[in-house]
Amino acid sequence: MTKNTAGLSDRLNDLAARLRRLTPCWQDPERFHLAKSELVAELRRMAVEAPAPQVKRVVVPVERIVERIVQVPVPRRSRQRRSEPAAPVLYDLFQKGSQ
Repeated sequence: MTKNTAGLSDRLNDLAARLRRLTPCWQDPERFHLAKSELVAELRRMAVEAPAPQVKRVVVPVERIVERIVQVPVPRRSRQRRSEPAAPVLYDLFQKGSQ
């Protein structure tokens, strides 16, 4: 971790701890809103001061899917009873002449 990143993470951890302790005060409601405004202002300052993210382009080879099997749901039964349940119909999507 670089020095800048370590300082940033320390500041973020400090803000998280302050936010965790932030609760409304019934004797002095304005104190809660002032503390909340200070946290928001600190986060906005950090966003402005943050270095621009470094984007790295990564090219990953992808294997092509050769075969895919799709299961089609069983059609609704007709009014006549069948002795055997109908088997699902399977299609090969990459075979020539398939639908």
